[in-house]
Amino acid sequence: MVHKTTFGTAVEVAHHRPRLSPIGSPVRHFRLQPELTVKGGGASDVAVVQGFKTTYAFVADARGEVVDWLALATAGTCVAVLAALGYSQETSRDVQGPAA
Repeated sequence: MVHKTTFGTAVEVAHHRPRLSPIGSPVRHFRLQPELTVKGGGASDVAVVQGFKTTYAFVADARGEVVDWLALATAGTCVAVLAALGYSQETSRDVQGPAA
């Protein structure tokens, strides 16, 4: 799913760092506003995982854990994968989420 325009913001839940994916790369947790429409409902959280050459976005729970390993989008960077979903990364604040 790729959007040509940005319709929302993604704010990192930075206190969920550091977290590693099964391949050992860092996982960043973002809270989306408004939520993203996905198959089976909506997603207000995504986990962004940097792979070896590609960055992936996955549906996550409120703690930033991946709940579906089917990639929502792929791109070269974190900012680009969020943009592919239609979100701009907001870096001015950290949102609070459940304790990791």
